[in-house]
Amino acid sequence: MGLRGRLLILTTSLLLLTLGSLTLYFLFHEKKILSREMILRGIAICENIANSAQDPIINRDDLLLFMFVDRAKEKNPGVEYCYITDENGEIIAHTDRKKLGKKVNPPPDSAVVKMEKDIIKIVVPVKYVRVKLGSVSIGLSLKEIKKSITTSLMWVIVVGSLMVSLGLLGILIISRLILGSVEEITRGIEEIGEGNFDRRIEVKRSDEIGRIAYVVNEMARKLKKAQEELIEKERMKREMEIARDIQSSLLPQEVPEFPGWKTGAFYRPAMEVGGDYYDFFPMGERMGIVIADVSGKGVGGSLIMSGLKMLLKMEVARGKGIKEIIKNVNEVLLKEIPEGMFITLLFMILQREKIEAVSCGHNPFYILKDKELLKYKPRGMPLGFGFISPEEYIKSLEVLEKEVEEGDTIFIYTDGVTEAKNPEGEMYGEQRLEEVLREMPVDVGEAVRLVEKSVKEFTRNAPQADDITFVVMRREG
Repeated sequence: MGLRGRLLILTTSLLLLTLGSLTLYFLFHEKKILSREMILRGIAICENIANSAQDPIINRDDLLLFMFVDRAKEKNPGVEYCYITDENGEIIAHTDRKKLGKKVNPPPDSAVVKMEKDIIKIVVPVKYVRVKLGSVSIGLSLKEIKKSITTSLMWVIVVGSLMVSLGLLGILIISRLILGSVEEITRGIEEIGEGNFDRRIEVKRSDEIGRIAYVVNEMARKLKKAQEELIEKERMKREMEIARDIQSSLLPQEVPEFPGWKTGAFYRPAMEVGGDYYDFFPMGERMGIVIADVSGKGVGGSLIMSGLKMLLKMEVARGKGIKEIIKNVNEVLLKEIPEGMFITLLFMILQREKIEAVSCGHNPFYILKDKELLKYKPRGMPLGFGFISPEEYIKSLEVLEKEVEEGDTIFIYTDGVTEAKNPEGEMYGEQRLEEVLREMPVDVGEAVRLVEKSVKEFTRNAPQADDITFVVMRREG
């Protein structure tokens, strides 16, 4: 059974119970009042007869006494009988002549009221001064009271039925207004529970029910938003997993050996996939080393990185010079790279006695020579930077050539090193990096571990926002 049916049954029961209780109280109260009025009226009749019957009783004027009792019955509806007794209790006048001469109780000292089945019997003494001459008795029928109560009951039933009908009609109207909104809210919650977060409850009210509808609509809106965010989060998570797989496949699995040089590398990805990339390209008696940072993240950045690797590999294989390699790579990227995306890159060619370096908007690199730390940053714009023409771009590139000696150590890196932050939000910075580089040990592996340890101790397990990548190269005999 629905809420509306239960409400109707409950309301009807309460109305009927209230009406029944009021009816019983009213009838009981009315019966009590009518009985009291009847008794008072009966006493008054008896006292009138008693006052008039003194002389007729003394003089034995039976005719006058009969007239008193007959008139009492005729003139007063509800009087069943009336009789007069002498001082001994013998009936000397009665509306029923057959009962003349019968003995009843002697006259009482004062008025007496008794109930005899459906009759109220009233006995009043007839006195002359203080002498009891007899008594007057009257029997009043309760039929009049019952008739009056029955009439009242009929009116109560009629009026009560009308009130119940009006009450039920009012309840139906109110329940339709209230429960109609409740049913709409219930249907809405059921649909929202089934996953239809676009469902909105159409209840235009300013009371508590309207407030509930508003709260449910807000809940649906927030669930919809949370669902969309969850879907987007899962999509991003999957995209990041794909990007990590791509990025991992692009990075060298091991550092190749090159005569006269010892090389070590470190790479630690961020929680979100960054765009760091480093690689080695054997070039006969030379070794090409690249370190780059793609501005985009996720699958898009990884795909650009993949394209960059293939382009560099192709251009290196053609045996071009370092500036020509960068020129050709940039021309292809300008056509393919999405707008707003760019790549910073440092390309270095190692030889036994010297190095060549080109920087495309990348971080500076360092050479530690006899405890002296030298910092270099060749001029150059990022790859894919479409604000200048290819001709102007290639003119802006500076090819830096430096002689190297045995014991010289070269350090190249991405901005994930210097921009690493501690829990207070402070960046690691170039100054700290340079202090560590001045103390780099001779062994390349130990040098890599020294820089890694320094950055790790500074960040103190703070969330890593960008990839950390660096390469250490030492010239040996």
